[in-house]
Amino acid sequence: MGVKGLWISQVSHWQEFGKWWAESEQELLGVARRYGTNPDDSRDVVQDLAVLAIQNYERFSEKAEFRRWAFARLHWLILDRFRFARRTSVEFSQDLVPPVQPRQESEIFADEMLELVRTLPTRQQEVVMMTIQGHSAAAIAEKMGITEATVRSLRRFGRSHLAALLANKEVEK
Repeated sequence: MGVKGLWISQVSHWQEFGKWWAESEQELLGVARRYGTNPDDSRDVVQDLAVLAIQNYERFSEKAEFRRWAFARLHWLILDRFRFARRTSVEFSQDLVPPVQPRQESEIFADEMLELVRTLPTRQQEVVMMTIQGHSAAAIAEKMGITEATVRSLRRFGRSHLAALLANKEVEK
C-alpha cells in the first residue's frame, strides 16, 4: 500500500473510531454517574478516558473491542479517583461544615468490586486487596515474602482479570 493509501486508511480508521466514541460517550457518562460521582466528576473522568482512547485508538479494530476496553478503563479511572480521594485529607475550620453527600451508590460500587476481587486467584486477590488499601509494591512484597516484580505481575494479571470481568458485566447490561 502506498503512502496515500496508508493515509486514507488511517483517516478512515480515525473516522470510524470517532463514531464509536460518539455512540458510546453518553453511556460512559451514565456509567460514571452510577458510581456516585457528581455530574462534573463524571464528565471529567469520561474526558480523561477520551484522552486515553485517542492516544490508543489505533489498537482497536472492532467496536466491541473498543467498548470492552473503554468500560474497563472507565472502571479503573473511577477506582483511582476513589482511592486518591480516600488518601487525600482535607482540613476544615470549625466554622465550616462539610456537605454530606449520599454514599449509597459508592458503597454499592465498592461491594460489587470486592465481590469481583474475591473471584481472583488467591495471590492475585491478596495483592489487589493490599493495593486497594494503599500498600506499596515493596510493602506487599515484604508481607507476602515475594519479589516486587512478582507483586507487579500479580497486580497486572489481577487488574486485567478484573477489567475483563467489569467489561463483560457492563456489556451485558
